[in-house]
Amino acid sequence: MGLRQNACELLRVGDQFLRRDRRRVHAALAEHAEPDARAWHLAAATIGSSAEVASELEAAGRRAGARGAHATAADAFERAASFSDDAARRTLLLLS
Repeated sequence: MGLRQNACELLRVGDQFLRRDRRRVHAALAEHAEPDARAWHLAAATIGSSAEVASELEAAGRRAGARGAHATAADAFERAASFSDDAARRTLLLLS
């Protein structure tokens, strides 16, 4: 294995380690955050689908919309859709 391959492998392993650490930090922050920040931290800490994360983001989106932060609401609904396994729910979230 050449020097370039070793460097690329180290970067790949390091990147995986950093991502795992970032997820752990977000999970810890979610435990102590207010509801909207909690939803976003849980999303950053979660890989794959999660009904819990989708629900928390949807609630954050509804709160954002209620206070007139429509772009933030749209972002939350879109992110919530990415955590849902249910195609019908994803569609409703994306249309919210």
